[in-house]
Amino acid sequence: MRGKSLQILEMIHSDQPDIILCQETKLDETISTSELFPDSFSVFRKDRDRMGGGVCIAVNKKFQTVECHDLDSDLEAIWISIQTLDRSQLYICSLYRPPDRDQEYIEALRKPLELLLKRHHNKPPHIIIAGDMNYRSINCSTVSAPAVNLGGNFIDVLNDYYLQQLVDCPTRFCSTTSSLLDLVICSHPASVSNLVVGREISDHCMISFNVSFLAAAAVSVPRRIFLYNKGNYDQLRSDIHLFSKSSFGSSPDSKTVNENWLDLKQAVTSSAHKNIPTKLVTDRNRHPSWLTPSVRRAIRRRDTLARAARKSGSQIARDRYRKARNIASNEVQRGYFSHLNAVIGNVKSDPRSFYRFIKSRKSDPVGISSLKSNGNMVTSDSAKSECLNSYFASVFTVEDVNAMPTLTKSCKNMSNIQVTANAGIDVKKSTGPDELSPRILKESYEEIVPALTFIFNQSLSAGAVPEDWLLANIFALQKKGPKDLPENCRPISLTSVCS
Repeated sequence: MRGKSLQILEMIHSDQPDIILCQETKLDETISTSELFPDSFSVFRKDRDRMGGGVCIAVNKKFQTVECHDLDSDLEAIWISIQTLDRSQLYICSLYRPPDRDQEYIEALRKPLELLLKRHHNKPPHIIIAGDMNYRSINCSTVSAPAVNLGGNFIDVLNDYYLQQLVDCPTRFCSTTSSLLDLVICSHPASVSNLVVGREISDHCMISFNVSFLAAAAVSVPRRIFLYNKGNYDQLRSDIHLFSKSSFGSSPDSKTVNENWLDLKQAVTSSAHKNIPTKLVTDRNRHPSWLTPSVRRAIRRRDTLARAARKSGSQIARDRYRKARNIASNEVQRGYFSHLNAVIGNVKSDPRSFYRFIKSRKSDPVGISSLKSNGNMVTSDSAKSECLNSYFASVFTVEDVNAMPTLTKSCKNMSNIQVTANAGIDVKKSTGPDELSPRILKESYEEIVPALTFIFNQSLSAGAVPEDWLLANIFALQKKGPKDLPENCRPISLTSVCS
């Protein structure tokens, strides 16, 4: 699968699937998910090794998805559940049966299916199982097999749990033979439509289908960002200078530390909105820069010939499709590596693009998956925040303020703090709860220094700090182990830059 990462990216941007099920991934823990899928997908993996086997499921992050660890068995399979709007669950399984396994191997599928039937005894659960089963002798039209060891017990499992197999044409083609190896099994066949055995990826055909269900999808909220490169910083500095001269040059001692800080923050924020343009951004599915018009033309021709080969079934049409497939693969590689050479070649003139690309390939996508809390799964953002907050608070050390030590020696008074004007602020740092950008502070540091100097010294004298400086934006970073356990997350605090 690692060698097909470009095919996967091209397929995602061309076909725009919401859920991807893969078998024979041939991955291990040394290969990160970011090498294979974009960060818009949550990926659930069950690896074997690089020599063979392994399964995974990639789901668009707009869906509320949970990995079902309780459905694990001896099978090479992974289960997830997607929450629907009516609070029911859609269970999806990616399954791989190695061809050398005996007839008892597939019997392990009974365990998760039995558990789901007991869990949803009032209403049959919605189940979809898809994967490479390697049963060459099953007759899908009559739903039968010539012997138990050739798929007869697999048919028994489907019948015992009211499941139906939907694929009815070959999914693997050789020079002289074709076989139906990849199956799609469903508990509610009416909910599956437009099932198509499409183009080949490696030696198997890709199967696509639609599932009719109302998923509880997250809403993408537009964000407003500053266009810092187009800001009028001369006017920004002038506004802050006038504010500092008028407010802190008269009688700021009559106000509290927090009031003086709020006045400064309001002045900087209002001037920034006035002098720096903004725009709304949304999470749209944009074509990557390497997917050029010539690459897209080759992809469209490949897909057209794939449909023609599937419709005619002739070897001539299939050979014509395979030739177009190879051309499209070469075009994708040429476009991708041209883009990569442009990024690496401009590392001196545009280092941010280079390191942005390297970072995306090194680290897995971040985000908080659904969490387990008191035996239940929490999926909404507010519920996950409460779950993490409860856990972090439970392990936080609470000091006993009634048993504070008494100072036996007197301490000298601290002299006033002197703030030095310095432009060494890292503009790439994130903003804190006060939402004052490091870029704005760096552009106007000489004008802000007098006001900050007064606030620091007033805070030292009064023994108080602004309320914004007591707050932090907490980001939960996953450390190790299952991602659905709160104890495997570490809190990272983003505080005010000025504090």
